Amino acid sequence: EHTHSEMFYRRQLSCYNFGICVCDTMQSYMCMWDESIASRGANEIASRLLKVINIGITNKKNLTIWSDNCSAQNKNRVMVFLCLFLVAIGLFDHIEQRFFLSGHSFLQCDSDFALIEKRKRVTKAFIPSDLFKIVHESKVVKPFQVVPMLESDFLDIQQAADQLISTKNLNISKTCSIEYEAGKAGSVSVKQSHDVGEVRTIKVLKRGEKHERRAVSIVSG
Repeated sequence: EHTHSEMFYRRQLSCYNFGICVCDTMQSYMCMWDESIASRGANEIASRLLKVINIGITNKKNLTIWSDNCSAQNKNRVMVFLCLFLVAIGLFDHIEQRFFLSGHSFLQCDSDFALIEKRKRVTKAFIPSDLFKIVHESKVVKPFQVVPMLESDFLDIQQAADQLISTKNLNISKTCSIEYEAGKAGSVSVKQSHDVGEVRTIKVLKRGEKHERRAVSIVSG
């Protein structure tokens, strides 16, 4: 026998939304799924970024990723591995992850989510597909592109990262930017300040060519 409160919370289905704004075009993509499909940790974040990049959001060879300092989602070994992978396969020549200072982390996505919350207050959603419609209709000019995430879209990038790279020398919690360049296989350049300062080159890919081949097979397969 359950109380009314227990019954109310037992019937709730958590739905997740991961927003990406392409600043060159100011087009925002909303990757959406529910808790029956996947969670929302580092592996899911990396999988969603890979999904949106595969849509073909840009044909440029240099990519800058701005995000907050959340270690569970944006600033971790899984994202480091994904960026290394994207450069290794030639999709980009240069990737830079840049992290906002604490207290100064306002992103365009924050404005996007505010529009969605405003729309939600005047509409009701009963099933996940209702939420997809709400999100799409939340912005009139350049409506949000909703990207439904399927279970098959979530790859085990965490496994590849754990097996193939080591970030123990990266001191990632204090890093403000990480750069990945073609021709520097397995190494990254890091800074601990957005000002002009010391740039350190750190080897993160574990030794052995077989590790690089294994990395490509895990993420591609």
